[in-house]
Amino acid sequence: MSIAIAMWILVLVLTAVVGSYFIGKNKPRPVEPKRFGLGEAEAARQFVTEPGQARAVKGVVVGVLGYEDMLAAEVATTRNMLQVRNDGHREDIGSHEDEIATLNAAITGLRDQIADGETQMADVEAVGQLFA
Repeated sequence: MSIAIAMWILVLVLTAVVGSYFIGKNKPRPVEPKRFGLGEAEAARQFVTEPGQARAVKGVVVGVLGYEDMLAAEVATTRNMLQVRNDGHREDIGSHEDEIATLNAAITGLRDQIADGETQMADVEAVGQLFA
């Protein structure tokens, strides 16, 4: 009788293991929410030419198909990111323009020194030829 009980326990355990495997396998995977964002709007832009058409397309996609409207948020985020990047470029331009002004002043000073040196060379050669 103890062998029969052990066999029933073994059958129950195997049934539980196999059942839990198949139950876990058949669970639906979570679906990412459908979104209508900047990428989708850019893709849809090739099919519309007027703002009214664009609003109609967005209305169908969001209202009928159940997409989440993320367009305004993504436009604002992208605009802000681009603004930050452009501000950084403007700062770089400003610092580079300051460097250029400094270099131009140094170049002007060097050109003045070259002109003075050439004048001095001409004077030295004139003295040398005078007493040659």
